[in-house]
Amino acid sequence: MLKDYVNLVQISLCTHGYPGGAWFPQGNLNEGNLKSVPIPPHLYKAEGRLLFMGCETARTPSGEAFLVAAGRHFFAGRGGIVGGSTVYNLGYSWGTVLPILGGSSSPGKLPERGRLVLFRLDSTGKVIASNTVSSSLF
Repeated sequence: MLKDYVNLVQISLCTHGYPGGAWFPQGNLNEGNLKSVPIPPHLYKAEGRLLFMGCETARTPSGEAFLVAAGRHFFAGRGGIVGGSTVYNLGYSWGTVLPILGGSSSPGKLPERGRLVLFRLDSTGKVIASNTVSSSLF
């Protein structure tokens, strides 16, 4: 899947997802089978960036554990930032957006409905920073 790629800055995986994993036509990717994905030695130009935009991939503690495990596998020996969303995503031709689902509790304001969860790993795979960004649009 990745064997022909080198010197990338970021990989964005816009697939179907579930808490703790991502769906692909050949099957799902989760913490238990990450190591089955071969990573070319020069996949990333410098530190890696990996974004899972599948629905709910980062939801629940198992989702966060999946992100950290994916970062450790994809960034082995170099470190990087891995992220995933906690909500259902809608894809459009101009990019993926975090949608506002449901009604509003007050006229003129839309409720916050999701988060983007991010982890920074060092070259040994240790989490050295994390951040959660809300998808509130207003």
